[in-house]
Amino acid sequence: MNCNVGGNDDLNDNERKILNLITENKQLTIRRVSEILSLSQRQVERLFASLKVKGKIMRRGSAKCGEWVIKD
Repeated sequence: MNCNVGGNDDLNDNERKILNLITENKQLTIRRVSEILSLSQRQVERLFASLKVKGKIMRRGSAKCGEWVIKD
């Protein structure tokens, strides 16, 4: 997996991987990310929450039909 999202020194490896996955597919679900990264859904929920708190991502649209947006 290519971890090329730059300027993210405060992120751990799994957070960087999630950002790269979002770059490839903005409509990823937590379930799909947990399958790709071989992590529990709860772990992925925590990682997404951490990325939101750090101001790296936000959700646009509904929970079902929305997409993830990476903030600059």
